Amino acid sequence: MLANSLRPILRKWLIEMEHVTQQLRRGQVKTIEWQRQIESLLSRVDLNDLLSAIDYGRLAKIAVFPEDHESAEDVDFSHNVGLPAELSFAPYFYAIKKGAAIVPHGHRNMASMHMMLKGQAHGWQFERVSDEGQYLTIKPTIDKVLEVGAGYDSFRPER
Repeated sequence: MLANSLRPILRKWLIEMEHVTQQLRRGQVKTIEWQRQIESLLSRVDLNDLLSAIDYGRLAKIAVFPEDHESAEDVDFSHNVGLPAELSFAPYFYAIKKGAAIVPHGHRNMASMHMMLKGQAHGWQFERVSDEGQYLTIKPTIDKVLEVGAGYDSFRPER
């Protein structure tokens, strides 16, 4: 739940994220437009307010750092006026140990956005080229350093 002092600031932001995500789910906006709108919303939120709202200190203390992959904790925005009990998007707090990597993998019918909250990471992104039985053929599309506060989409529409 959002801290009382932050509710007015972040509630509108969350309501806008919910609205555009509902539009995506109904097919009223294309994935690329959803990405643009979410990235715009991410760029407008004050990072310190967001860190307080998600209780970053608590999440950082309970974060698990496996040797070979990321960990994820749910971020609970329920019970906030103007938002449905169940959001159309799933907010998570991810943590990854320095030197670990998320192995390239393929989701279907999933769009996601990430925002670097602390630290820095080298991000690679790949586009699905084809599926061949048990195998997925991909090609690199993005290779960049992810900085604090930057939104990062991890979905590329299949061509």
